[in-house]
Amino acid sequence: MIRLRASLEVRAGVIPRTPEPELTKQFHYTEEEYEEDLARPEEEKETTFVKKVQEAVAYSIPLMNPRRLNWVELTWIWY
Repeated sequence: MIRLRASLEVRAGVIPRTPEPELTKQFHYTEEEYEEDLARPEEEKETTFVKKVQEAVAYSIPLMNPRRLNWVELTWIWY
């Protein structure tokens, strides 16, 4: 069983708080990835966690198009 350490979820839509399901995307950070990041040298900045956050932000940016949608939400949960 995979244990999650963190989840990032991007949701977007036209009516506030009513996401369009096809635009909802989740990015999960596992306990295994967390342990691997802890074992990396401290000067190595590109951890898996940082990459997952960058992926979530990169996914959300094109959704911020007022001609198509009027809200985008990125939720971050640390377990």
